[in-house]
Amino acid sequence: MVFRVAPHMLNDEKYGCFTIQEVREEIIRQQKFKDKYPWRHGFKDKIRCIPNSEIINNDFVNQYLEAINLLIESNIINNKTGRLFDLSTVDKKFLACALGFGFKISTGDGGIKNLANQEFPKVFKGSISPLGMINKWIRKDLIDWNDELHEYVADWKRMGEASQPKHQKNVYKKLTGLKYIGS
Repeated sequence: MVFRVAPHMLNDEKYGCFTIQEVREEIIRQQKFKDKYPWRHGFKDKIRCIPNSEIINNDFVNQYLEAINLLIESNIINNKTGRLFDLSTVDKKFLACALGFGFKISTGDGGIKNLANQEFPKVFKGSISPLGMINKWIRKDLIDWNDELHEYVADWKRMGEASQPKHQKNVYKKLTGLKYIGS
């Protein structure tokens, strides 16, 4: 996970990263995260969330959440998979916040990205891969790239992380002088 590369990404606004309380709780409490990322416990105090009061008081977030719920309840089909969309309550809120606040998203969940692209193409700001985020931070001099950070990224393949976009792999090599050896 990208937390190991930039532990302050969610509590330093320079990184431009935000999440919601429910995602933080999933990262800390869900067994799949405990098993896959045993080191994640040290980061729990570094995960700053959008305050619930900002979410509750944002009319756009509330409207998008209502629309997402209606779409899911009406059994719309994911055009990419041919299956029904199946988003959790947390996924729905995460997407509603991204749409309502105008954020890009970074997630390995294709269903969230597909729903956003299919049903909200005019307002969805798109997604960014973890490697794309790292490249952006290197360009902005927010992180000093070194062998330890390169090893964290190389570890993504062993951890079964999603493959990164070819374009971002090329950018990574140009920025760091190192071949991307993750997934």
